[in-house]
Amino acid sequence: MKVTDWFYAMHARITGRNSINTPVSVITDQLLEKRPLPMGMIEFHEWSNRIIAGACIPGATVESQKFSLAHMATTLQHPFECDGWFINKLRKAATDQTCRAYLDEVQDKARARLKSQAEKTEAEFVSGQINSIGIDAEKPATVSSIREKRAEKKEVAKTDGGI
Repeated sequence: MKVTDWFYAMHARITGRNSINTPVSVITDQLLEKRPLPMGMIEFHEWSNRIIAGACIPGATVESQKFSLAHMATTLQHPFECDGWFINKLRKAATDQTCRAYLDEVQDKARARLKSQAEKTEAEFVSGQINSIGIDAEKPATVSSIREKRAEKKEVAKTDGGI
């Protein structure tokens, strides 16, 4: 470790913050250092704010990110974890949420398109059956009315055939 890195690392430990000139290597080492999980509300807020600042997730509320971090912390089996792990998980959760929203949007469009195609197909089927069965064109025809008319014709055909 360089002397300057050691100086910045000690400065961060004493003040609890990195300076604007802290080298990337020191910050990387801090992210990979296993730290104890928070055991009080004050510790939790300090810990979660530190991780949220490192994650840099645009558009996400602080409350939702803290909720996610709290859930992640409760699923761990050990009391120590590095901040980098939480930052990666938080960013992955944000990516998953964005991708899931896009997939839902595409599925909703597909469902709407299939529904309109089904309605169009049913309308074409109904209009084609109106002429072939002899349903009154003035009354609105539905698939069920066409089925009823076909059933009536079959009954008439059975009774006529039996005489």
